[in-house]
Amino acid sequence: MEIGNWSATAELNVIYQQIRDMGLETSLTELEAFGFTTIEGALSSQQVEYARNAIGTVISILSLN
Repeated sequence: MEIGNWSATAELNVIYQQIRDMGLETSLTELEAFGFTTIEGALSSQQVEYARNAIGTVISILSLN
């Protein structure tokens, strides 16, 4: 479908075109349908490790309470 300059969705037109340009339409659909999605390569391996450690820390703290 062509994304036109529709006045009823003026703000959405630009955002959706950016989503399409980045190849994220499938991710957007998954997010809407399932409540989550994955985006390969969005984080560096260091960021993933940091997030895993932070989640582990939170789980440990919550387990103590």
